Amino acid sequence: MCIWSRGFLYLRPNKETLASIDELESFFIEASENYSAEEFTKRILNGGQ
Repeated sequence: MCIWSRGFLYLRPNKETLASIDELESFFIEASENYSAEEFTKRILNGGQ
C-alpha cells in the first residue's frame, strides 16, 4: 500500500511490496555486475532492451 503525504511516497510493507523491492534489488545488482554505467543507463532509457 502506498500513501502520498507532503510530497513523499510512503510504502507500507506487505508481501507484494517486499517482493517487488527484492525484484528491483536483484535487477540492479545483476545489471551493475554485467554492464558498465553507460550501458546500464542506455538499457534503462530503452526500457530494458
